[in-house]
Amino acid sequence: MSARTKNVLLVAVIVVAVVGVVGTLAARPREPRLDRDLCPLGQALHRHVVVLVDPSDRLTPSQKAEVRQEIEAQQSSLGKGDRLTLLLLQSAEPGEVVRKVFSKCFPGDGSDVNPLFANQAMLKARFEKEFHAPLGTALREIESAPEAEASPILQAVRGIATHPGFSAAVRERKLILFTDGIEHSEVANFYRRVPRLELTGSAYTDISGRFDGASVIMRRLRTGRPVYDEARLDAFWRGLFEKAGAGSIQVTWL
Repeated sequence: MSARTKNVLLVAVIVVAVVGVVGTLAARPREPRLDRDLCPLGQALHRHVVVLVDPSDRLTPSQKAEVRQEIEAQQSSLGKGDRLTLLLLQSAEPGEVVRKVFSKCFPGDGSDVNPLFANQAMLKARFEKEFHAPLGTALREIESAPEAEASPILQAVRGIATHPGFSAAVRERKLILFTDGIEHSEVANFYRRVPRLELTGSAYTDISGRFDGASVIMRRLRTGRPVYDEARLDAFWRGLFEKAGAGSIQVTWL
């Protein structure tokens, strides 16, 4: 084989290789446009994780660590476009029972984007500034939250259940509650008596089917306040979410 032929073959191999690399890169999807919450425009929400923290008693250092660990674990499990929402069971606004401290879709950190169509460094900087930093601020806000005077858990749960962002249109839904489970509001006072679910007569317990297929995790916070029937308290919350159609229900103590 002549030197000229070898050179021609070498050039052909290089061209094929370059075309293959370019074709592979070009086949990777372009980054979608995002709204102000970093959610893809024009795309349905596929997964939503909501964490509700009840500071009716100030969190202990170990409870704060558990809350942070759980939230960071949920954040790590998010895929691109999945939403994470953090709520405090208190509000400075009249008529509201929760305060939203964070709610954004995970935009990715730029490591998996097509470099032909996106600036990886810019996307990583966006992730750090618009997602990671606000999440850190929200965690510190949760950890420093003052004790709340009331504990309207039922109203908060109903608000989540009826929110469009947590509807059955979202393919995968998860609610994680950090609470002692003791309702103390105008609806009911569990310090006096934990009612049987079917006898509450409250509109806030009528959420039948609203959690259809959703996962519910209740992390019960130990406090110094007495509840005289822990078994009935657990049965109340399990019954509520079973009636709401939850696909799985976990109740554990912290």
